[in-house]
Amino acid sequence: MEANTWVEEIMASSNGITKVNPNELLFAKIQYKINEIQLNNTPKHWVWIAAASFFILITLNIKIITTTTTTTTTKDTKTETIATEIYKTNQLY
Repeated sequence: MEANTWVEEIMASSNGITKVNPNELLFAKIQYKINEIQLNNTPKHWVWIAAASFFILITLNIKIITTTTTTTTTKDTKTETIATEIYKTNQLY
């Protein structure tokens, strides 16, 4: 019961507190800083550099993929040629 009364006294102690109004100039400065941070965009030259980098990477990937595909095909045909020669003659050496 004592604990319940103590809690009631603590809760009632905040009843007399008045609301504090912020300084108008300070409030305006804080709002300006918040809006400035939100509107701060990346400079256009960095956007162009990023776009050019992606383009170069994609181009290099396509070039490497096409080169790798043709190289694998020529290796496979060489292996097939050797296999058919061995099959015809049955000589391993």
